[in-house]
Amino acid sequence: MRKARAAENWVQHLCLSHGLAPGLARQVQVAAVQSVALYGAELWWQGQKDRLAGIQLMINRQARAITGMLKTTPVGPLVREAGLAPAEALLEARQLRYTTRLLSLPENHPAKKILPVSFREGDQHAQPGEQTPGNRRWADSSNRGPWSLGQHLARQLASILPADPSEGFESTIQTTSSQFPGQIEVLPGPEALAAAQSLSPRLAIWSDGSRLENGRCGAGIAWQEPGGTWKTQGIPLGKGYEVFDAELCGVVQALWVAWKVGDQRPVTILLDSQAAIARLRHTQPGPGQALAIQAHAIAKGLHATIQWVPGHAGVEGNERADQVAKQAAGKPPGRGPKEISLAFACRARTEAVTTQKQRWLTKELSQRSQQGQRIYRPQKNWRLDPTAAVAPKHLASRYFQLKSGHAAIGEHLHQIQAQEDATCKGCGLSRETIHHLLFECRRWRHQRNKLYRDLELDGVMRPTAAEEHPQGRLLGEPRATRALLQFLASTSVALPRAHLQRTAERARRDDEWGLEALEEAIRTGEG
Repeated sequence: MRKARAAENWVQHLCLSHGLAPGLARQVQVAAVQSVALYGAELWWQGQKDRLAGIQLMINRQARAITGMLKTTPVGPLVREAGLAPAEALLEARQLRYTTRLLSLPENHPAKKILPVSFREGDQHAQPGEQTPGNRRWADSSNRGPWSLGQHLARQLASILPADPSEGFESTIQTTSSQFPGQIEVLPGPEALAAAQSLSPRLAIWSDGSRLENGRCGAGIAWQEPGGTWKTQGIPLGKGYEVFDAELCGVVQALWVAWKVGDQRPVTILLDSQAAIARLRHTQPGPGQALAIQAHAIAKGLHATIQWVPGHAGVEGNERADQVAKQAAGKPPGRGPKEISLAFACRARTEAVTTQKQRWLTKELSQRSQQGQRIYRPQKNWRLDPTAAVAPKHLASRYFQLKSGHAAIGEHLHQIQAQEDATCKGCGLSRETIHHLLFECRRWRHQRNKLYRDLELDGVMRPTAAEEHPQGRLLGEPRATRALLQFLASTSVALPRAHLQRTAERARRDDEWGLEALEEAIRTGEG
């Protein structure tokens, strides 16, 4: 942490009120400070409370440097608006990402052996004497440690998986990367749709994958025989897979069908997943490698073209394949190994981290007053507001301060005893609030009219008299950010008192210099 604090001091001057825009400041903080503080966290993090507290304090300082929020700002809105993850979620995310990376390594890679073989390959694949005593400690329900690194990593990932990992995970092998032995076509949307609707006389097989709300996946293919009859096949996969896997499975099955026909006609496999098509371009280790290798092997005996088609665009073949895939997802999978796919593990990791961050924010916000909870409304995705991210720092800071409710306005300054009363400096009203400054203060009526026009242009409903806490809705709406920033740029709303004093002093000096220059010109006869 000492090295991280030194790095933090080095970049501090870049994040002042007239320094880097929030988006750039965040990049610098993450690259130069967090990378130092979290170096090796994948190996040493096992819930140590002292390290957790120190890293959280560092993140709080980073968030304040990025957003320019006041020191009184609650931690929840502070970290959330900076687009940073809280300390525990950040550390857990790094370890989970490390574990899924180890799982995606080829079987002969020495680093993969960090994880217990019972976790990597499951009980079904264990050879006699391969699993040493205690190899399955990761599956123990007790929380008693200490844990070895591999057991801890396995335990962390197993705890967030919504499927049973007892049969292991998808494995990969080291291969010389090969390109798909055919053609791959990914055209722009309208062109791809037109190409799919006007296929030349050749064998065309439509493939699709589906995932139901209960987590079950299935693949489906559909093709039209020379007589015009449609034929379909469904492949139920069950749980532990993703649509990505189902799409690849559908392509493999479609290539098998084309190979069995055996009439040497060119075949076109059409699917609506560009991620699956990108996976088919190579056979390097990673999610879906085994299916990609199968597809390459079958395609070598065909004149095959993999073609992207926009999904749910009314193309009959695509709609039929989609319907068959949904039906297959609802059926029980066939017998055989049910290894968890790497894509499924990555999805579970992402969802677990997102849930953990949201749970942390909910806990932090619950400590605020009911009024504060109603006013502050975070945006849906956990990231820095893209419009505020590129705004000048001094302007974006005022926006973030207003959003958190802790800004240089009468109500807050009076509450923290920074000034004697909460009087509005613009119109003299006894209570200067965010609502008053945005929607009521007479001093800013012309700027407010422009704000309302800009909101309508951006598709945001203007506030109404019957609406409760409209400031929370506008400040939590990404489409309203541009209009609000322009409003703040044209007013002195939420400008710190020191800034106003400096502006007034600069204006006074300019006026005095102008008078002195005029008097000097008169004395010298130049006036």
